[in-house]
This record gives sequence, C-alpha cells and structure tokens, in this order.
Amino acid sequence: MKSIEIALVMCGGLGARFGDDKSLFPYNNRTMISYVLDSINSSSVKKVILQANKSNKEKIEREAKYYLTNQEIHLLDEPPTAYRNVVRDLQDLLNGNFFLLGGNQPIRKEYLIEFEKNWSSSGFDWGVSIYPLYSAELMDGTKTVSILKNNLLKVENSTGFIIHPPFILDTSLIKVQEAENYKQKIDQSVCNTMSEKKVYGHVADMPPEFDDINMLQNTLRFIDRLIY
Repeated sequence: MKSIEIALVMCGGLGARFGDDKSLFPYNNRTMISYVLDSINSSSVKKVILQANKSNKEKIEREAKYYLTNQEIHLLDEPPTAYRNVVRDLQDLLNGNFFLLGGNQPIRKEYLIEFEKNWSSSGFDWGVSIYPLYSAELMDGTKTVSILKNNLLKVENSTGFIIHPPFILDTSLIKVQEAENYKQKIDQSVCNTMSEKKVYGHVADMPPEFDDINMLQNTLRFIDRLIY
C-alpha cells in the first residue's frame, strides 16, 4: 500500500472576511487546527509543513508541538500570495503524494487513515474529499462531480458533489496550473485534470472549511459530535 509521508497545512490566512484567525479559533478549550493535527498524528505522515503567518506563528508552533508527537515539523511564516500558489512555492519541500489540508477544518482522528487506505487501494493518481452540494456554498466557477465505479470522479453538471480539501496530490499539479496561468483555484485545477488523471473521491463526514459565522456553526456542531 502506498503511504503518504507529508502533510501541508494551510493556516496562514488572516481571516479578513471572518474577522479572526480561523485556525486558532477556540471552542471547547481547543483550537480548530488542533483537530487537524490530531488526525495527522494518527496517520502515516512523517513530515508536516505548516504554512502560517508572522502573527500566528508562535501559537501555531505551540499547537503543533503539543499534538504532533513523532513528525518532523516545518513552520513557515510567509504565506503564498494566493492559496492556489502554495504547491509551486513549496515544491522543494514536497515529494511523492502529500495531503493538503486547511487549518480551520476539524476532522476525525481516523479520517486521514481511512482516506489514505481507500485512495491507495484504488490505485488512482490523486484523491479528494467530496461533499454533497447542499453542504457548501456553490461559488462562481465551482464544478460539480459525479461518482463512477470504484469512486472514480467525473466532472458533470449535476446536483451531486463538490470537491474540497483534504486532498491527496503531488507536484504534477504545478504543470496543470502553469497551463492555466494560475488563474484557477486548486479544486478547479483538479477538476480540469479528471479526463486525464484518475481522481478518487472520498465522501467527507465533516463540513468544508468555514468562511463566515453561518459556516462556523456547522463546524461547531460537527465538533460536538466528535468523541475523543
């Protein structure tokens, strides 16, 4: 079985729209990113890259040292100019397949283990988490997908699913983005490759990352259902 040894966690956003640092938002005496780190710690990951910023770097580092017990930690405080540029900007730290996660999206401890196992068994190139369309806001340019045999995904205008992190990718994404002149978000770039690459879809049991108070409420209800 292929194993994933690198996780790239995006936790450097300033939360301008939300009004606070989303990765460090507190609830039940924990931060949002603590649940992400907990899941990474339970997985096969050996190296964790934390894309933080100068304002939250120390707090992110404290969370990482507490929740990550066996992983090599790379803490960066210069966020990319845009989320979509992160794989290009950090390619020297990436090799093979890696997880791409948001720091403000709590997940179950077992989620990454299950995701990795099923993706590896599929033999597909990449893996994405998929969400029912009603569970997330449909932004301009967002593409919907349908599930084929063995959870192979196909772009299709439907009322089916959207893709969202956590992702399993590799640096071949860069060539796709270069051809698009980095005009597309990562999820859109992944969808654009589905006629060439095989992409496994793992049905998510958590809400997508939150950007506003209404989305946050869905995340907090999810946390309340977690059993630790």
